[in-house]
Amino acid sequence: MNQDLFDNPFGIAPPSDDSYTALSKFTNEFAEAIPQDRFDSFRSKLASLHKASNEKINSLREDMIQGHNNLREDMIQESDTKFGILEGQLVVLENSFRVNTGNIT
Repeated sequence: MNQDLFDNPFGIAPPSDDSYTALSKFTNEFAEAIPQDRFDSFRSKLASLHKASNEKINSLREDMIQGHNNLREDMIQESDTKFGILEGQLVVLENSFRVNTGNIT
């Protein structure tokens, strides 16, 4: 993000305390000090940054969901593969047991 968005280019000192009166005075002075065209530019920049950050967050969210779904599919496929291997080994063991005990079918 642009750091200049958070700078105070209008030369108004921030309130010295957090009382309602000081904050109200600060906001009134700030509103009077900003030329309308600069305020519109600032508002436009802020709206643009807000939109861009929302799009980025939504994109990251979708990537996370897709990654989770892919991971889940990979885990299911791996589980199925391991199950198939174990089934094959069980068949081999059963056949070996039948041969060793003389119960060939």
